[in-house]
Amino acid sequence: LGTNSAGDGIAVDSIGEAVLVGTTRSAIFPVTPGSFQSLYPGNISNPLVGFISKLNFEGTGLIFSTFMGLSDGGWPSAVALDSSADVYVSGGTSTGVNYDSQSCAPDICGFIVELDSGGATVDFSDIIPFATLLGIATDSAGNAHVIATRGGGLLINLDSAGNPSYQMLSLGGTPNRIAIGPSSDNIFLTGVTNGGMLDVTSGAYQSTYGGAGDAFVSVLDPTGFFNLYTTYLGGSGLELAQGIAVDGAENAYVTGTTQSGDFPVTPGVFEGEHPNSGNGLAFVARIVPVLQSPTATMTVSATPVTTPISTFMNPPTPTTPRTPLPTHSTNATPIPTITIPTPIQTVQGAGTPTLTVAATATATGTATVTASPTPSPTPTTIGTLRIAPLTITFPRIKVGKESGFRAVRLANPRTNKGPAMLTNIVLQSQLDAMPVGFEIDAQSTCRVGTPIALGRVCRIYLRFAPLAVGSVADTLVISGNFTGNAIGPVGLVGTGR
Repeated sequence: LGTNSAGDGIAVDSIGEAVLVGTTRSAIFPVTPGSFQSLYPGNISNPLVGFISKLNFEGTGLIFSTFMGLSDGGWPSAVALDSSADVYVSGGTSTGVNYDSQSCAPDICGFIVELDSGGATVDFSDIIPFATLLGIATDSAGNAHVIATRGGGLLINLDSAGNPSYQMLSLGGTPNRIAIGPSSDNIFLTGVTNGGMLDVTSGAYQSTYGGAGDAFVSVLDPTGFFNLYTTYLGGSGLELAQGIAVDGAENAYVTGTTQSGDFPVTPGVFEGEHPNSGNGLAFVARIVPVLQSPTATMTVSATPVTTPISTFMNPPTPTTPRTPLPTHSTNATPIPTITIPTPIQTVQGAGTPTLTVAATATATGTATVTASPTPSPTPTTIGTLRIAPLTITFPRIKVGKESGFRAVRLANPRTNKGPAMLTNIVLQSQLDAMPVGFEIDAQSTCRVGTPIALGRVCRIYLRFAPLAVGSVADTLVISGNFTGNAIGPVGLVGTGR
């Protein structure tokens, strides 16, 4: 594709059409008429520019192809697609991107862009000051999640309108790639850790540090606040994790390089021995995560954080109106959250401007949910909600132990008539006064009486603590001001051992 060009990220839509992002120094790189940026923005001194190209299923033609960014100023590194085949791109820039009229020079910034499925229109764009954006993924509701570094691991969550929220991660490693579980919306991360300080969970495949730098795999809940699973992956040499994907059963597939002769391998694999030549070999691993009860993934300082820099950039002018994301709050023990503000002024020359980190506290924990057998009166119908998944299975949980959390997502489509109001969230076993081991956790963001705005998503967190050996079933009953077969009981099945 083109000449003097390099691809850095690829994603495939539901009908097998591939979107590729990367960089090119070629003024004759193939672009299509009507694409967002069809004119080459490079010049002799700074010829490097970004591109986004979509190939048909057969690989014989371009559906769209466009340049992206200014001369030497836009380097796409990762791409993801949502269910509508809209294109989400993250990368780096030193001179800004021409649809956001901002300048980052001489400081490197990150950018996030959403293109429509035809490659002609930018739906939203953001510049993230002083951050390196490494990977991007989308969840079932079309929200984008970006993994970045900014003095540590940074998770950027964007809703469907591009409104960002930020979380500093403290897993003990530096994540560099991200994927989303297709049924749970859990956030899967991989990266590199040094020094044996990883926050491993009790079900980790490898609980001890191999040495010299290990790969790691982490699974966070859909909000990114909680560590559900974390493991080392590596031997006594250096490992570099460079890619992660998730299958339909929510197993993680990780690839990268290893210099370890004792890298953990399984019997019967294609190549199970390292030649110990001192060079790195590729590795591929499938990790089956054993999800644990959530633990916080962030550290928060109540004092201002000072970042030494020489230039502040003005904040970008949003392409869409921005509204604050709702705080994930509950009614039990505290959860730390964090806000990273965008700089609000320009300071030229040397200096040490201060970025203030505002810390707030919300809550987490376990609470018993009580519900009346008689639902409240249902308000005026607003339309149909979307729910996923419709069945959740908790296999082989030891009696006396608790499973990890699984989430049910409720989405209020923008095509509805207004906010959705929930009047009841209850287990059928609670209504029958015959508990069988399933619980609704107080961390759930779907709440009776709390509206779900148009285009927004909430989640109900469930877990299973078997009371006896054998299989049991239950039903999660949800009601409110909505109708239609897209919302209804969720089947729960659990097996105790």
